[in-house]
Amino acid sequence: MKNLIFFFLFLIALTNKINAQSLMVIKGDTINLNNLNLDNVNRLKSQLDVIEKEKSVWLNKAEKLATKSIARSAREALDDDENDKDEALKLSKSIKRAKTTNISPRKNNENAAESKSPDNKQNGKASNTTKNNEVRNNPKNTNGNAVAPEETIFGNNDLGESVTNEGQDKDLMEANVNIAVKNAEIETLKQALNYQTTALDLKNAQQRTYYLISIAVFVILSLVAFNFYRHNNIRKKANTLLAKEKELTEVERKKSDDLLLNILPLSVAQELKEKGAAPVKYYERATVLFTDFKGFTNVAEKMTPNELVQELGNCFAKFDEIVGNHNLEKIKTIGDAYMCAGGLPEANKVNPFDAVLAGLEMQAFMAEQHKSRAKEGKDYWYCRLGINSGDLIAGVIGKKKFAYDIWGDTVNTASRMESSGEVGKVNISENTYQIVKNYFECEHRGKISAKGKGEVDMYFVNRLKPEFAKDTEGIVANDLFWKSVKEN
Repeated sequence: MKNLIFFFLFLIALTNKINAQSLMVIKGDTINLNNLNLDNVNRLKSQLDVIEKEKSVWLNKAEKLATKSIARSAREALDDDENDKDEALKLSKSIKRAKTTNISPRKNNENAAESKSPDNKQNGKASNTTKNNEVRNNPKNTNGNAVAPEETIFGNNDLGESVTNEGQDKDLMEANVNIAVKNAEIETLKQALNYQTTALDLKNAQQRTYYLISIAVFVILSLVAFNFYRHNNIRKKANTLLAKEKELTEVERKKSDDLLLNILPLSVAQELKEKGAAPVKYYERATVLFTDFKGFTNVAEKMTPNELVQELGNCFAKFDEIVGNHNLEKIKTIGDAYMCAGGLPEANKVNPFDAVLAGLEMQAFMAEQHKSRAKEGKDYWYCRLGINSGDLIAGVIGKKKFAYDIWGDTVNTASRMESSGEVGKVNISENTYQIVKNYFECEHRGKISAKGKGEVDMYFVNRLKPEFAKDTEGIVANDLFWKSVKEN
């Protein structure tokens, strides 16, 4: 990603540089590259060709005028001084050579002068002198015709003898001026053409650079889009896998939590997961409920192990349901004994009422089961149930196979209430009776001997008082009951 950022910054800088070069300055002239095209170059070339042709015309005209001027000078020399005829002959010959080679007479004369050796110059001078003498002595040509001195020098020259000397000089001056003007125009056009060509090359280079930059940007954007698409797919797949993994983890966690909650109360399980330990707590007011089956051994002998486990499991499953509905906490089962408690792990003051209502419902369930088995001609066990209220301690001990348990004299007394009770009855202690007596119809049993306790007062709870019962059997409490219990 950093490399891409640096590359884009480089492209931006390069683009700015190219834009800055859009105005090209050549020798003080500003040329806008954006306005250049090949037509401008071709137009300048056409103008240059036209001016060069015009220059050629003026050069030819100047050459002719110069030739005439030279001829006129030669005639004047012949008229003025006989001794200058040799020079006039030289000029005449130079003019003829110039006409033959199409070179300016002045340059031809100079070239001829440079190309001749000293001997040739002397020979030429002697020859010219001889010819001059011949001309002077014999003013006739080989055919015997008399020839004027000018005609002898220039031969069949058509220089236009009718032009006056003054007009020739004026035309020659005009031709030279026009030639100079054309030279200046040609130089200007060549310079402009050079500027235009250079600028056009720069513009083409600029366009190629833009083209390459566009390709580079397209390739980079394509790579970025491809990487984004690939990373997006990878991220989606990773998110899908993470979601599935999280879902599986959540399912497994829920299974683990449910399993842990089957062993420990919710608050204890959370504390154990968060802190790794659940300290033992003291509860000032709790109620313990015990159940045990009478005749279990005799009935079990008539069942197969599978039938026994199934019947016992059905019975305890119903007890678990009843306990849960009355805000009690199942502690454990030992053989055919079932133990639960109220007022923990979250302390409350209504736990004695919850325990008594749960006991009445458990005995009602067992009575129905006994009647159902009796109709089928099968034996079924009976249930003793005891309840006691008081203080105790509860918590998890050990490091393996955690179990939530309770300890204290309240627990022992509740166990004696169960063992001293009668089948089908809810046997409660004096402590529990003093709490629930105003809401339930209770029967005092007197002082009953309890193992390790001596004689203690015990009571049977038969049902709810009618004003607090929701049903005719007096097992389900109504709203008035709960309102009165919570107020007190």
